[in-house]
Amino acid sequence: MTATAMLREWAVMSLWMMGPLAVLLSWRARNNVRFVAQQSLIFVAVWVALGVPAVMALRALALADRTWVTIALLVTAAAFQFSRRHIKELNHCMDVPSDDASFAVRTAWSCFVSCGPLMLALFAWMPQSQLVMGVAAIAMFAEFALPQRLIVARAIGLTTGVLALGMMFLGTSIIPSGTHPAHVHSHSAS
Repeated sequence: MTATAMLREWAVMSLWMMGPLAVLLSWRARNNVRFVAQQSLIFVAVWVALGVPAVMALRALALADRTWVTIALLVTAAAFQFSRRHIKELNHCMDVPSDDASFAVRTAWSCFVSCGPLMLALFAWMPQSQLVMGVAAIAMFAEFALPQRLIVARAIGLTTGVLALGMMFLGTSIIPSGTHPAHVHSHSAS
């Protein structure tokens, strides 16, 4: 898959998974439709921009065995879900004042630090699967929307860890050939 195609997939994933969160957080900050639309667009744009280094990293990792890279990313994401840093950034996402001119940028960054490891792992696993992205979007939205954030974060971490274990035992059969975003075809120039 080319870098451009990977970035397009990242943008679609960002819109699917972070768009609803951007609307929720913007609405909580200020009940104003114009503000929500503007801040949500900026929020998603920040996530799309952060896709550039994410895609570069995945393309560099494509030189290694794709299954083990994906497993390592899933294990890292699972462990991060249990970290204090994850919870701190998750809570910080919710605490940005509504009168701050940099609301969307700061919130998107905090959310990226909080959700980035999981997003990168899921992107490495299979971004073309709308089912996987839909389930992950619901889980991440619940992590932000529900008052039991810690419980939801731990459940996501446990599920991600189980997925990584499943991949260890199932190997490449869980990733259909050619759909892995970091899979670089020999005839790809970009």
